[in-house]
Parts: sequence; structure tokens; C-alpha cells
Amino acid sequence: MVASRDECRLRALYSFLPSLGLSLVPWIYLLSHVPYRRGIPFNERASTYILQSRTGFAIEAISAVMSGASCVFYVISTYITYSDWSRSIDIAMSTYFGVYWVIYLYLSTQKLKYLSSLQSFVDIVTVFPVLLISALGHQCDESFGLFAAARVIRFFRVLRLIRLIRSFELISDASDDAIRRQTIRIISIVLCILVVTTGIVQYLANETGEVWTGVAQQCEFFSEAECSLSCPNNCELDSSKKGVYLCYLPFGQTQLGASHCQTRMMFHDSLYYTLVTFSTVGYGDVVPITAMSRILMLFMIGLTIYVVPNQFKKLHDLRELQSEFDSVWVKKNNRAHVILACNPSVDFHAFIAEFFHEDHALKTMFAPQLVILVDCPPSNEVRQVLLK
Repeated sequence: MVASRDECRLRALYSFLPSLGLSLVPWIYLLSHVPYRRGIPFNERASTYILQSRTGFAIEAISAVMSGASCVFYVISTYITYSDWSRSIDIAMSTYFGVYWVIYLYLSTQKLKYLSSLQSFVDIVTVFPVLLISALGHQCDESFGLFAAARVIRFFRVLRLIRLIRSFELISDASDDAIRRQTIRIISIVLCILVVTTGIVQYLANETGEVWTGVAQQCEFFSEAECSLSCPNNCELDSSKKGVYLCYLPFGQTQLGASHCQTRMMFHDSLYYTLVTFSTVGYGDVVPITAMSRILMLFMIGLTIYVVPNQFKKLHDLRELQSEFDSVWVKKNNRAHVILACNPSVDFHAFIAEFFHEDHALKTMFAPQLVILVDCPPSNEVRQVLLK
């Protein structure tokens, strides 16, 4: 039974108010501690303080977790029926990202640039429709036009994974070397491309009427008897439509008495297709047929071919700039160590050879370590001694 509009609005209010309070608390605390600087606008001081304070670090970390949780919730929602608890989670996440969007819009010195950014676009199309539907009391009515539109654009939430790249860069320790930061960036980009492409593939198959071979179909029947002919053990009543029975059939199977059939690609099916395609395996069991799906997949493949190798090239360039001897030494296993600090013009080859001479028995795992502090790479002779 569908709840009334007033009941739905009241339920949404019970989810919205606590979420709004919890979302505002860290921001109020952070903005109230922004130091005063004469002649500098508040939004500029606050933007700088976010990058330098622990509270700003915590907010970015929470945003990264919420972005990942939003994507996980999107995946779960593709397998379950929209219920009261999922509506509450939807409203809570939308409230958090809505507060985040409003505050960053206020703090931004270039508001038009922020409004036209990809992150702002994702928040606008995924947050405000949900909050508007909740305010109107239509979140319990899946037949409401705006609700249906919100379900269609819900796949945009997977784009929030792109926020993880920015969050990782902001919360990573400044002492981390450039190679480690670039490695994290590559992992984030690859993960984002895989999940975003998976969401786009699922959207094309389920919401646009595009035909994909090798994908199961969801068929509607007006009687249980007709449904049982095609699905003897997998016929269920549609909770959103009265008197309609649903059946999932493999691709190519005959649908006897079905009133309507459409492609029903699950998230794991689209993830399988994405991994098989990007890994160049290409089994060919799942294939887009229409031009729109093929063109979009060509675009995503071309984007991946350009972005990922370019990021690996940057990692290679960073490794070329860094010497293998230019690193931080960390003491391990409480082993003793000897520090040798010398001028590069001094020949310390004899000292190293004597230090590691077999007569001193310094080749066991408990032997002291030798730490050489010198402002130039070692010579070939020293390297040969060290490699022994």
C-alpha cells in the first residue's frame, strides 16, 4: 500500500533534519575557527584553512568515504526494491552532498567555474531532484514523473568516485613522495573509469531501450498462469504495478504471452562486460547492437587508452628523475646502525670494503647496518661493494 503524500513528507522530514544537523556540525566548527587576516576575504581564508587544518582533513576524508558509500548504495539499489530504509539513506546522502555543494559554492572565488565543473554537475543532478521529491511528498510514489527521472539519473552517482581523486590528493601527507602520490592517482583513475563505465553500460541497457545480446530480459505478464509458462520457478508479483507479474528470461528465449520485455542487465553483468572489454579479451558473449551504445563504448575505450597510459608516463618520468639512492632510511628490527657522513671527493671505498669484510662477520641478519650520507650518487666501485 502506497503511503499518503503527507506521510511520505513527514518520513522524509525525519530523515532530512538529523542528516542536516550532522552535516552542518563539522562545517560550523571549521568555519568558526578560520583565523582573521586583514584585507583577505573570508572565503579565501576559509579555503586556505580547509587545506591546512585537521578539521578540513577530516571533512575531505568523510567526503571520500561518503562518495564511495554512495556508489556502493547505488550498486545495492540495482538489486533491491526501493523501500523506506533505502529512501532514508538516499535522503541522508543527498543532504550531506547538498550541504557540501552549497558551502563550496559560497567559498569558491570563481563561482561560475565551480558551477560548470563535473563534481558540481553530479551533485546538482543527483542531490536536488531527491530533495525536491521528498519536499513534495512523492518519494513513495514510483509512478511520479520526477521520481522516475531521478531513478534514471541515479547512475550519475558513480561519477562521485572522481571526487576520490581530489580527496586523496588533499588528505595525503605532504611528506609523501611524488611517486607514491602518482601511484595513488593512477589507482583512483582506473577504479573510476571501471565503475563509471559499468554504470553507463547498465544505464544504456536498462533505461534507454538499447538492445544488448547475451543479456537477460525482464518480461511483464498480466496473469500468473502466463508467467508460469515462461518462468515455472522464477515468477514474481511486481510490487509497483498492480496485477503485473515479472519474469527474467535468458536472451533469445521465447516469451509466451508477455505484454512487454526489456533488457535487464545487472551490475555484475555490466562490470563483467567492462572488464572483458578493457582487458582486450573480448569474449563476444555480451555485445551492444545499437549505434548509440557502440559509439559511447568507443568513446570510453578511447578515453581510457589516452588517460591511463598518460598517467603511467608521468609515473615513469617521476621514477627517472628520482635516484635509487635518494630515499629515506627507516630503522627496522631494532638493528644497530653506523652512519658514515663524508665529502663526495673523499674515497670511502676502502672503508666500505673493510666494514663488510668477511672476517668481521657482519653479513648476518643481526649485523649493524651502514648508512651513508653523501650528496652525490655512489661510484661504480662502491656500488659493486654494496651489491655484494
